[in-house]
This record gives sequence, structure tokens and C-alpha cells, in this order.
Amino acid sequence: MLPFLLLFFCASIVYGQVPVLGKCPNVTVKMDFEPSKYFGFWYEIARFYTSFEANQKCHSATYTSLPSGHFQVFNQALDMEDHEQNATGDAYIPDTKVKAKIKVKFNEAAPYADYWVVDTDYETYTLVFSCVDIVGVSHLEFAWILARKSSIDQSVRDKLYQTLESFGVKSQHFMDDDKTDCH
Repeated sequence: MLPFLLLFFCASIVYGQVPVLGKCPNVTVKMDFEPSKYFGFWYEIARFYTSFEANQKCHSATYTSLPSGHFQVFNQALDMEDHEQNATGDAYIPDTKVKAKIKVKFNEAAPYADYWVVDTDYETYTLVFSCVDIVGVSHLEFAWILARKSSIDQSVRDKLYQTLESFGVKSQHFMDDDKTDCH
């Protein structure tokens, strides 16, 4: 058991995410998801801690359709010295029957990871969830709230928190994106 615990905590450091015992929760995604309505620019409102977004602020994402049927994910942020940080990813929908279960990767050598659209109204907000199983005994949770404007009403945020809570995901792990001196 000790080797497993060491692996679990090392993985949580590498992924820099919220480690939780047990398997990934059964999260339901938006069944009538329409990717074309989702494309465009989104501000990050809140997220679970991720090492790849540490020491950054003013996060945003732009989703663009590609001729290949995939789509591009272009993430932008500022580091703490206000230098722009970018990451371009490739995303696709592996099963057209469940279009909200997207796969994305930001490095050619990396495997595709889950990017599940749990809820969106396309014009105001979106709630995204991802989970990485670690040998079926623990998992790492990722979640983001994005919006078309740089802020959202607290009532919308509360609704999205309650949605995740209904799947057993603890919404207290959300942290607000720092919007100080965004350009």
C-alpha cells in the first residue's frame, strides 16, 4: 500500500491537481451539445488548481473549427510579470453520439485528455470537467468555469457549483482567476 500512496502523491504533484481517493465520479455531460455554438472566445472565471496554470492570471481560451474536423484550442494568460503565455492544443470529438465528451492535448508527445462540457448556454457560461484515474483507487479532478464576459452572476456560479456537487465533486476546490491588470 505504501508504494501506491507514494505514486498517488507524486502524481498529484506532477499533475498539480486535486487528488481524491476512489474512482472518477460519474459526471453527466450536456447531451445536446452543439460544438459550432461553443466556438469562439471564453474568459476563465474559476478553476480547480492546476500546475500548468500556476503563477498566471487573466486566462482565456479561443476554440476554432479546423478543416480536419478537429478544432484548435488557443489558451492565453499573463505570467506575474505580465508576459503573455500561450498554449495551442488540438481537440476532437471521439464519439459523435456524445459530442460534449471532447479529447484535447497541448503537446504532441502527450496523450489526449478528457475535456467534458457538463453544462453551457453557449452565450453566457460553460462548466468543464476532467478526471484522471490513478490505478482505479484514486483520481485527480480538474474543473473550469468559463464565460463570454469577464465575470458572471453569482447565481450562475452557484448553479454550476451545485451541478458539480450533484456528481460528488467538491466545488470548494474552485479558485477565481486573477483578473488584476488584464489587457
